[in-house]
Amino acid sequence: MGLQRQGRSRLEEYGDAKTRGQGDTGTRGPGEGETIPASPRPFASLEGRLRVSASAQPVDVSVVVPLLNEEECIEELYRQLTAALDATGRAYEIIVVDDGSTDGSFAILKQLHDLDPRLKVIRFRRNFGQTAAFSAGFDLAQGDIVITIDADLQNDPADIPMLIATLEEGYDVVSGWRINRQDKLLS
Repeated sequence: MGLQRQGRSRLEEYGDAKTRGQGDTGTRGPGEGETIPASPRPFASLEGRLRVSASAQPVDVSVVVPLLNEEECIEELYRQLTAALDATGRAYEIIVVDDGSTDGSFAILKQLHDLDPRLKVIRFRRNFGQTAAFSAGFDLAQGDIVITIDADLQNDPADIPMLIATLEEGYDVVSGWRINRQDKLLS
């Protein structure tokens, strides 16, 4: 697998394809070329001040979110996802894969991660596309149930409990689709 779960921080960064998984553990800061050295516990100094504490219980649900330049949606997405997932009563993680954003997306994600260790962030140094973002998220996912959702809120996070309830009826795969699309038909 492309990403080893043990010994890695919850805040990940992938390099280009030839360095992926080869010990590239530095994290880029908001300034170009700025590097924050990674440590085995990069947020250890914040552990006593986090609003949400990580629990030792297994993760039931992993939500994988590919993202590219969505700084205006991130906080609302996080709010809606946590509300929907809290309503399920299950242990969960949210894995956001920043697919090379050039806006302030990563800075917002880092702030949210600092407050909530259930939010895991993988950052690509450049845009590799949605398929690579999903693959990286799936590699990190620990839940028995894995849900994918776009970051632009075109899919309603409030539907997540319904998807899980349908799985509990004995289905192996559950899929949803947008009825009223709000995006452009042609780009």
